[in-house]
Amino acid sequence: MDVEKVRELLEQKEKYLRELAVKLSGHIQELSQVDEKISTLEEKIQLKNKKLKHKESQIEQEMKDKEIIITRIKGLEELLGSPNGSPSLTRSKTSSKVKTATNANYIQFYTKLKNEIETNPSTTSEAPAKVEEKKDAIEIEMGNASSIIEEEVDISKELEALGLGDLVKKYNK
Repeated sequence: MDVEKVRELLEQKEKYLRELAVKLSGHIQELSQVDEKISTLEEKIQLKNKKLKHKESQIEQEMKDKEIIITRIKGLEELLGSPNGSPSLTRSKTSSKVKTATNANYIQFYTKLKNEIETNPSTTSEAPAKVEEKKDAIEIEMGNASSIIEEEVDISKELEALGLGDLVKKYNK
């Protein structure tokens, strides 16, 4: 082979290798940009996951709060039933109205309940401290009952203000 041909072949290979190096450099840059984008997306995903977990815990807390409120409402429904057995809680399609019993009926009811707890604490499955709390709560209610007069109270608006509008709609069905 002639020296001129060898030189020409070497120059062509050198030119080809330079072009290949330029292409590889471009691909490496593209890959590094893609890697940066992936890192950014991973950070965003982690941030979204944190936000979702926070939102989930907020929703769980709201559900617990609503369960507590529902339990309290059910307790109120039971307490608002008149002592002689006929419930004073009435339901209508338009609103939930609670008709309170007379002062004497309430005082008589709470007195009976208090006496039952004092004389027979075994009827409650709660610890003695809970029984004492109930007694105190009943005494407070007895004090409140002495100031209650016969009236109708619309509780649907109060329930909706507490975020329990769905409960009111379900209750009124």
